[in-house]
Amino acid sequence: MGFWIPSLSIGFQCQTDRPSSDIFYLKALALLSALHWIVTNLHPQRSTQIVLYTDNSNTVSMFNTLHAQPSLNPILLTAVDFALNHDIHFRVFHIPGERNTVADALSRFHNQHAIDAAALTSHTPLHISLFQPPHLTLGAELL
Repeated sequence: MGFWIPSLSIGFQCQTDRPSSDIFYLKALALLSALHWIVTNLHPQRSTQIVLYTDNSNTVSMFNTLHAQPSLNPILLTAVDFALNHDIHFRVFHIPGERNTVADALSRFHNQHAIDAAALTSHTPLHISLFQPPHLTLGAELL
């Protein structure tokens, strides 16, 4: 999995044991991880609008309709929890795969390709770090 923040010229990547056939799950978890990183590291002000991009149209639909398959509900619940607990708003937009080369390279640990692709849009070299996805909300808790 991978995501990057172009304005800060930083990228993140995470190894996963999930098979590539779980691409929908992995894209949704990467997007959630980006949201989590922004909220916990940039500390946006209340009512801040956050825009996230993904090249997976199913992920866009899931986050914008708040409707997911049961196996993806924990990802969606966690995103909604972040938004409510930090009083932020977020929207997810589609980006064509050919314009998502940095995140795709990061997700495959093709770091030199990610650095080269990021250099086309930024004068600051891309700094790459590892990340761990956030713990997922599993639903109603016992009182």
